[in-house]
Amino acid sequence: MLKVFGTVLSVLLIIATCSLIVPVQGQDADSFQYPLKKTVRVINNLAGTQLSVHCHSGDDDLGQHYLHSGQYVEWSFEDNFWGTTLYWCDFAWNNVQKSFRVYSTKKDDYRGYKPYLSIRPDGAYFYDGFKFWLKKIPW
Repeated sequence: MLKVFGTVLSVLLIIATCSLIVPVQGQDADSFQYPLKKTVRVINNLAGTQLSVHCHSGDDDLGQHYLHSGQYVEWSFEDNFWGTTLYWCDFAWNNVQKSFRVYSTKKDDYRGYKPYLSIRPDGAYFYDGFKFWLKKIPW
């Protein structure tokens, strides 16, 4: 009797484990992604001013970009296994230079929406994922 119970329990554990890794029925296979892909977008909202943007992580150098007002640069990636993905950018316009973190797995919880960043005359604003821009880095 104990052996039958152990076998039944093993089968149930296998079924439960498999159901955790299979997409829900009817779900588009392309929308089922793990780890969740992130896309960071940096927007130049400095009216009439060109913005120089150079973003990088510990592994990737995304190069120098020159954005006119209203233009943006974006890139997509997946967080690394250890949860230590970090991107930072150097910004320059007129006589102003700034450098700060634009994404960190440990500090930024975007839950599937795109982390957007707007560079404005009074600071760096981050999109809250709903409809508001929050000034997180003033200057």
